[in-house]
Amino acid sequence: MTEALVAIRRAFGWTYAMVWKLDVESQRLRLVHDDGTAPREFREYAQGLALGPGEGLAGTCWQRDDMAVLHDLRTAGPGVDVSRIESSGLLSGVALPVRSRGKVVAVLQFLNSGVGTPSESRQSIMRAAGMLVSGQFDRAAEREIAVEHDRDVTALTTVVHAVAKASSIEEALGTALETIRMKRPGSDGDSRYLIPTSSSRSAWTA
Repeated sequence: MTEALVAIRRAFGWTYAMVWKLDVESQRLRLVHDDGTAPREFREYAQGLALGPGEGLAGTCWQRDDMAVLHDLRTAGPGVDVSRIESSGLLSGVALPVRSRGKVVAVLQFLNSGVGTPSESRQSIMRAAGMLVSGQFDRAAEREIAVEHDRDVTALTTVVHAVAKASSIEEALGTALETIRMKRPGSDGDSRYLIPTSSSRSAWTA
């Protein structure tokens, strides 16, 4: 999961990324790994957080059991210190749920400087990447054979490299969709969420 966090952050150009893991006993999300650039004060603050459902971007993602996108983290609701967010400059982000056996066990969170929202095409590709990470986690938890895990890693790499190398966001999205269809044949219930309503927007919209 750590490798996936780094790969997605770099491919999409996110400033800072975090892995929040669900503590089963306390039913709270706690920061277990981070990557990228953030002020030391903000990183220390985040390490001390324990987020419940609906608290902060990660907690919202957990509560919804779905990708959460926030234009301005200062509106993330309870569980966060607005002044800490403002001072960090990391004001926008996306969070992806990681599921095992149908339940959220962790959240991948990606932050950028300033306010903004990824285009719908980029959101679709990130959702695809999140699904692949969940697939890896599920198979690892079930101790399936190593070759299947390797295929998952290859699929994830294909998606994130498509973002970095594609000549257009439409080309990258097409690769992501095809990868998901190959890895999850017949998964119409999932793939319907990957279709963007617009492919003409820029990578980031204010």
